[in-house]
Amino acid sequence: TNPSNGSLPLEEKIALYARVPHYVLITGERGTGKTTLAKQLHEMSPRSRKEFVSVNCASFTADLLESELFGYEKGAFTGANAAKEGLFESAEGGTLFLDEVGELSIALQAKLLKAVEEKRIRRVGGNREREIDVRIIAATSRNLSMMVNEGAFRADLLDRLNILQLETIPLRFQQERIRDLFISQMEKERAAVGRSMPFVIDDEALAAIELLEWRGNYRELKNFAARLAVQAFDAS
Repeated sequence: TNPSNGSLPLEEKIALYARVPHYVLITGERGTGKTTLAKQLHEMSPRSRKEFVSVNCASFTADLLESELFGYEKGAFTGANAAKEGLFESAEGGTLFLDEVGELSIALQAKLLKAVEEKRIRRVGGNREREIDVRIIAATSRNLSMMVNEGAFRADLLDRLNILQLETIPLRFQQERIRDLFISQMEKERAAVGRSMPFVIDDEALAAIELLEWRGNYRELKNFAARLAVQAFDAS
């Protein structure tokens, strides 16, 4: 965390960080809107006319993720019938969002470190290195510093990804926002299900909603609103 602006509100940090080219690490629990923040950083940045490319590092095996990130040449492995560019190349001039970066294998961390340091990549099965111009925004719900101490994450890679940091706040610590967020989400769901009349939610129900723990954060609240909207629509 940068001590000089650590006390800035989140919105002001996003506006400030969007203007500069440095890498950003977004930390926080699952469902707290890390992807949304990454998109805001991109859309407010000078790179906004180029692509915002996102990948969840927990969704692939190490070998598949390497091919996704760096691409591969024809014949690099069984089934590689044609060359394919990777996400680094797809994000050229734009932003590459690495969600759940703490799930990277140590071997892939080393290859990512080389790309970050040298701004060059090599496709799987290739001999030629390619220059890249990509801003990396990484996100994690894990404690990477603890993982470094345990030998599960490279300290040098963390240093390079963590130039600027944003931390999301769990919904249970923002009780004053829950009511407005829920009402807003129900309005979105009303439009989604094609209901003409607004949902009427009494104060007692809203007070009960405010007291829930919301361990799944914004994602849990959105899912809850979606279920209520569908049930209410069916009952209407």
